[in-house]
Amino acid sequence: MGMDMLQQTRVFVFAAIFGILAALVFDLFSVTARLFRRKKAAIWIFDGIYCILCFVGAVLFLLIEGTGQIESYILFGAVLGAVVYFFTVSALFKHMLCRAKLLPGNARRRRY
Repeated sequence: MGMDMLQQTRVFVFAAIFGILAALVFDLFSVTARLFRRKKAAIWIFDGIYCILCFVGAVLFLLIEGTGQIESYILFGAVLGAVVYFFTVSALFKHMLCRAKLLPGNARRRRY
């Protein structure tokens, strides 16, 4: 049995929130990986952990909210949430981390 329009809208909004949270975790992982001495190895490790977390999170989200079905509007909502985050809040978030001096000196000068 399919979902009605109100349920689909609710799932779409939750998918967008999931996309925003996934993008926030990505920023946290990318900043954290730059703090390590061996940056390339740390980036590989954090990217692997991020992919596993996103996969598990997406599967759980689809099972709980999407009734186990992959619908295009759910994927679109998650991507839209991530894109909105990256084009609005991401730069501000990284700027705040730089001002708090949580990034090393050479990473503060780099443009992300």
